Amino acid sequence: MWPRICDGICWSREQRQAIQEEMDELHEKQTPLQNEKDQLRTKLKELRGNLQLEQWDVKRLSLHTKFVKEQWSFKAPLLERYAEALVKGVKAEADNVPMLFTELRSSCQMIHNEILDVFQVGLNKLEIT
Repeated sequence: MWPRICDGICWSREQRQAIQEEMDELHEKQTPLQNEKDQLRTKLKELRGNLQLEQWDVKRLSLHTKFVKEQWSFKAPLLERYAEALVKGVKAEADNVPMLFTELRSSCQMIHNEILDVFQVGLNKLEIT
């Protein structure tokens, strides 16, 4: 395995054996460090993934909040109009009130659930760390 002559130096059997033992010892020390390095890389990848997930959750929450605002701004005038129609007894428009309230309630419930999911993910992450 070891050459007898290396760079003009003659190595005795004992010297080669001592060098081999030293190299084996260094390799043994290097292996746990390499394992630790691999574990740290894995942990870093996980943390980066979690950060991307958290950023996605925040973006999702923002989009759903915006959607709620848009839905409300769109439906609030309709609700006012239907309420006025009920008061005035205009049956043509008043027939749509239950449908509109059902649609608004289901939209708000869906968005409410999404917002709760986002907050639950955030709370779970806080409990882990």
